[in-house]
This record gives sequence, C-alpha cells and structure tokens, in this order.
Amino acid sequence: MSQGWDYLKAMQYIGTELHYTQRGGDITYHGPHQAILYPVISLRDVGLGARNYVERLDLTMIEMASLHGVKASARKKCETGVWVGDRKIGAIGACISSRITSHGLTFKFQH
Repeated sequence: MSQGWDYLKAMQYIGTELHYTQRGGDITYHGPHQAILYPVISLRDVGLGARNYVERLDLTMIEMASLHGVKASARKKCETGVWVGDRKIGAIGACISSRITSHGLTFKFQH
C-alpha cells in the first residue's frame, strides 16, 4: 500500500477532504480548535521584508496566547512557530510571491 493511499484512508476515516495548494510541504491538517489566518498583504506597501513579516506572525501568535493567559514563546532564532513547553501551538506556512503574501498561520487555541 502506498503512502498516498494511507493518507486517503486516514482522511476518509476522520471525515476530512484533500485540497491542493501552491504551498510547499507534504500535508497539513487544519481541524477543530485551530484558527487559520491567510492574510494577503503587499509587503512593499507596508515596508516589510519577508523575514520581518514572518517574525511578526510569530509575535502575533505569542500575543494572542498571552491574551488568554498562556505563556508561549518562539523556539529558537531563525525557526518559525510558537511553543508552550514542548507543544507546538502555532505554525507558519506563508508564501510570498512578488512581495505579496498568501497563506499564513495556524494557531491551536485549545489543546
């Protein structure tokens, strides 16, 4: 049985659908208790570079967690994502083309 078939069987089992995008990576699951944000922004218009944009997405998730009394933090310099201890609660999957953003982040608001 191929790996692709395993994914399809697992998806059928939990009642999900497969959608293809231009974003890299293998498979991303968005499910209950996740906030998904896909901003479309001209980085040129707001005066941001790609790295600064991604860092601001991380900071936004850290601030969102703080509003709910959760102490979250970035893991290591030059790594994206937000963590509470060993649990990853926020991930970034941004796409930037011609300095226009698409895709963005997913944030687990309950674990």
